[in-house]
Amino acid sequence: MRASRRHAASATSQRAPEPDAYPAAAADLLLALMPEIASRAEMLLADSAPGSGGATSARDRRIAASSWIRVIADGLRSGDLRAARDRAMAHGRAMRDAAAAPGVMTGGLIAIERAADDALAAHGDHVDSIVADRIITVFQWLACVAMEAWATPLPVRASA
Repeated sequence: MRASRRHAASATSQRAPEPDAYPAAAADLLLALMPEIASRAEMLLADSAPGSGGATSARDRRIAASSWIRVIADGLRSGDLRAARDRAMAHGRAMRDAAAAPGVMTGGLIAIERAADDALAAHGDHVDSIVADRIITVFQWLACVAMEAWATPLPVRASA
């Protein structure tokens, strides 16, 4: 079993991770681990906010995690992460508009990243480390994109 790579990769919201020779392998791996990742993300989210879990059901949290995984896998397979980026931006803006705290805004994405990292580490003997790092880098980048969208102030309209 390989150690966690949570801090091995770094990301910024300025540009998407570069396409490489592994997108199909990364997409296939992510989809193969999707049930495990979604279940683990659901548990992490439930544990991170006891008492507030009533807002969404465990099933809804798993569905949301699976949906993020599918969007990312599609982007990895096609080499175009724009749909994932757009979703992260929309998520960040929606959370900003709802006046959500930054930890709440990024909590779901970070939980899915952590769950993916844990699943990849658990299967480390059978996982190419470059492919695994690529997956984690994409999750980190999307969290940065969402945070930037959350932090971007709303335009102020001049009154006439």
